[in-house]
Amino acid sequence: MNEPKTIKIDDVKYVRADSIEEGAEPREDGLSYCIVRGYRMGVVCGWVDFDAVDGPIVEICEGRQMYRWDSAFVLADLAQSGVRHSSKCKFSEPQKVQKVTDACQVFKCTKKAAKSLQEVPSANR
Repeated sequence: MNEPKTIKIDDVKYVRADSIEEGAEPREDGLSYCIVRGYRMGVVCGWVDFDAVDGPIVEICEGRQMYRWDSAFVLADLAQSGVRHSSKCKFSEPQKVQKVTDACQVFKCTKKAAKSLQEVPSANR
């Protein structure tokens, strides 16, 4: 018998806690895989000290500039579900360390999303 994933009580739908995907496991150094949007810089994905983000300057390790991506709708969806078709994405080579100096949004990625973003091949010119 299958275990139920949801239950409805008084017209309120509840989901099982173990069915909700948490964020990707942080690295040993505590960095989490994130998507960072900058006002002028554009969008970058990479490893960030998410808990230390406080303001517009965000340091990213192994960051990749995201020129084009294929997601369900917006960046929040991309951070949750990852890319749909990596062949439709255009990402740069990873840079060892870079700083986004005009960050306006930082999304912590789920394990599924982080894996799919990391698997996007680097664009060739």
